Amino acid sequence: MKTRASSKIFILTLFFVILLALTGCAQQSGTQKQINVVFRYDDYSSKSTTEIEQRIIDLFHDDGISITFGVIPFSLVDDTLEQSGANLLQLTPEKEAFLKAGFESGVIDVVLHGYTHKAINPEVPSEFTGSDYSTQLEKITEGKKYLESLINAPITLFIPPWNRYDLNTLQALEELGFSTISAGEGGEAPETSKLEYLPATIDLTQIQAAVSVARNSSDKQPLIVVLLHDYDFKEHNQERGYITLPEFSDQVNWLASQSDVRMLSVTQATQIITDLSPQRYLLNTQNCQRIYRYLPVPLHGEACKLQYQEPATLRTILKISSFYLAILLLGFGISFVAGYLIFPRSKFLMNLGTFGSMALSLVVLIYLFHDLEIYLRGMIISTVAVSVPLGLLVCYQLVKKRAKAPQEK
Repeated sequence: MKTRASSKIFILTLFFVILLALTGCAQQSGTQKQINVVFRYDDYSSKSTTEIEQRIIDLFHDDGISITFGVIPFSLVDDTLEQSGANLLQLTPEKEAFLKAGFESGVIDVVLHGYTHKAINPEVPSEFTGSDYSTQLEKITEGKKYLESLINAPITLFIPPWNRYDLNTLQALEELGFSTISAGEGGEAPETSKLEYLPATIDLTQIQAAVSVARNSSDKQPLIVVLLHDYDFKEHNQERGYITLPEFSDQVNWLASQSDVRMLSVTQATQIITDLSPQRYLLNTQNCQRIYRYLPVPLHGEACKLQYQEPATLRTILKISSFYLAILLLGFGISFVAGYLIFPRSKFLMNLGTFGSMALSLVVLIYLFHDLEIYLRGMIISTVAVSVPLGLLVCYQLVKKRAKAPQEK
């Protein structure tokens, strides 16, 4: 009787442990905090669409918001010719006046966006990646001097065209006194770098989804960086564009109406966000790789793609561990209960189930880990492959112990 009662207590305890583990996996932080949304408009140049830019500036001015403009200082008169003085076109007087007025009013945050935005390698578009240090230093120097003379203020932020750059780019930026690089995720970031890193995270279609993810995250300073271009708007190109200016206005007004959201420029974000270090940039990439490799979409909600997450290696490990612990306990519990119901009836099935599952589990694990490359499905299968024979083995020992008990009496 004691053995049977102990078994029931064990099963009930196991059930509640599984329930708690599953609940822990699903828990999300609902703490109220300020969600930081940065708008980054790239490719402002002598050739960009002024009408769209004017509408954007009017919208942000009315809401008292600053938006970052990634400015291409020079354009090529003829894209088929080399970058030389005769083939370079700086901003037109109208474009210069527009940019200067926006900067002086506080609406436009001026950032250097390359030199001419011409790719040196068409196969992997980049203006800087693969170029030697002296060439990159010269281009960035010229662009910086031109914009500084135009707005009469220091230029310390840099956006590489196509979000691509290399170590030479970073070295040149540090040499010239830049403080921040805003590119994409997954780029170079030496731990000794003196620069701050503020990557773009979403486009205009993902704003509300990103805010929802940020609200449910445990980040203390949730950060979302929205990247936009003139060609994103249907008013510029009906085929390529995916949003209209009125729709964009609705998105901005929606953000402005949210009490827990503040809209910033890149410069403002660097003054508010406490950690934009290279270590955060690297850890964010590593943690995102872990999350997408080992967790299903419902448990991460594509958080890495929608916001620039704070470095939380321990939190990521705990989240992944909780998920697989829940699977382990669930597999263990189901196999234990199945064995508890079947094993007392057949010694043959008891031996076959216990030792057969152990042999099969070993084969499965060897197959899954033979090349050490394992992802979500493989991790789930391997966890089940461990939990099932473990549950059957514990049940096997319990049934054998119960069978011996009457004989000992």
